[in-house]
Amino acid sequence: MVIAAASAEQAETEIAYLIRSVAESDYRFVRNGESYPGPEAAEHLRKKYQYRADRIHSAEDFIDSVASGSWLSGEPYQVITASGQVLATGDWLSRRLTEYRASSSPTHPE
Repeated sequence: MVIAAASAEQAETEIAYLIRSVAESDYRFVRNGESYPGPEAAEHLRKKYQYRADRIHSAEDFIDSVASGSWLSGEPYQVITASGQVLATGDWLSRRLTEYRASSSPTHPE
């Protein structure tokens, strides 16, 4: 039971980090053909997450079932970087999550 609580807490922390990453980003986020600034995109993801939070058990669940695409149209969400590169939002968030976990994990001396 303690492990499940720790994992739920870790998932909440990681999901909050991912939503904050979107909100604080200078990138544009494309949803159903419309481009949104980070804070608006983050608010949309936050609302979708709240709607489906009972089915989300990890940051990967959040990325896959909330943050990667539209439930209505089935269209994938995209990120447009400052240089104009277009990325799948799910891929971008997965990289952010990997970086977050790497920076958050305790280092073990060998």
